[in-house]
Amino acid sequence: MKIGVVQIFIFLLLTFILLENFYEPLRYLKYILTFILLFLYFFIKKAPIKSVYSSYLLTFFIFYLLIIFYLFIKVLIFDEYSNRFLANTALILFPLISIIMLVPFFKEEDIGGYVRIAFYFAAVVFVFLVSKNLFVIILDFSKFKKAVFSSEIVTENQLAFIFGLFLFYFIVEKKSKMHIILCAIMFVVSFKRIAIVAFAVSFVLYYLSTSVFKFRAEKNKLLITLLALLINFLFIQIVFVIVSGGLDIQIEKYTNLSANQFLMGRQNFYKTVLDVTGNISWGGVGLGSVDQILFEKFKQPWNLHSDILKNYFQFGVIIFFLWIALLYLKTSFSNKSLSLLIYFNVLMLTDNIFIYFDFMFFFYLFVLIYLSQNPQLMKTGR
Repeated sequence: MKIGVVQIFIFLLLTFILLENFYEPLRYLKYILTFILLFLYFFIKKAPIKSVYSSYLLTFFIFYLLIIFYLFIKVLIFDEYSNRFLANTALILFPLISIIMLVPFFKEEDIGGYVRIAFYFAAVVFVFLVSKNLFVIILDFSKFKKAVFSSEIVTENQLAFIFGLFLFYFIVEKKSKMHIILCAIMFVVSFKRIAIVAFAVSFVLYYLSTSVFKFRAEKNKLLITLLALLINFLFIQIVFVIVSGGLDIQIEKYTNLSANQFLMGRQNFYKTVLDVTGNISWGGVGLGSVDQILFEKFKQPWNLHSDILKNYFQFGVIIFFLWIALLYLKTSFSNKSLSLLIYFNVLMLTDNIFIYFDFMFFFYLFVLIYLSQNPQLMKTGR
């Protein structure tokens, strides 16, 4: 397989991820890649985007542009403009623009090569970053047990989110045991609790739907979407009740944890945003406003650590549920793609994965891979 634009992009993206661990400002380098791709697309290779990919990617690109335009006009007229608005706009759009620009260079026959190159180099980056601490874990494996409750371990790394995508792919595509074992080890050692939970949920549901119930996602999109809306709504309401103190007694009784410990130390963050925005924000408070609220309260940059809650506040109730519905209606074109989306959705419950360039890029890449596996979609382009 020849080294092409997709492989080079993946190599540079992972290289920049490595570099930013040594000098934090270098994390902005990966956004330059988007502009390079725009140059390549418009001035070097003006190839058309295949309809099946454009139907998926451009739908979300247009949807996000409309949301951003609406929220921009709204905050200018009715609310205070946040200096994080443009930053959040870039964080949402840049991974999507990058994958759109890569589509003309995307070759179905090279998919296996894309995944292998990405995984091997991600593995190299991970080992390089945690090599000094691997012996600590090997010599005292009990640290994993402690990390289940403390969420603190010396090998913790955000590459865990990406390894979850690779692990699912290697298992469902029946790749070599070496790939599966190696990926599973790095996934566990990089230890993100929500990633482990998300993988378990998505894989179990995939196994049940394909091997037990013979459930076909593409024929049940509406039912899946309604369930997703209900579950995300229940999550939001449960968090609101916990933050208000309504479940303090029950939480302490059954978990031996305080409400703040149960929410992994985020109760004050959630309460701060709720006090300012209220439980219901029909029109949305605008991109970056949640970041601004937390900064003004704690006098340092904090993330809400829940994209579900953050987008609920920032998008507003109506747009938030339209977003969730669109995600499931467009991505439930196969059991594999649905499981990928469930993994993504569970991660968003307690993390800011929606604005992580590297994760969102690989999420979109795997969506393209699963689109390419669907002959009917490839034929009709819908």
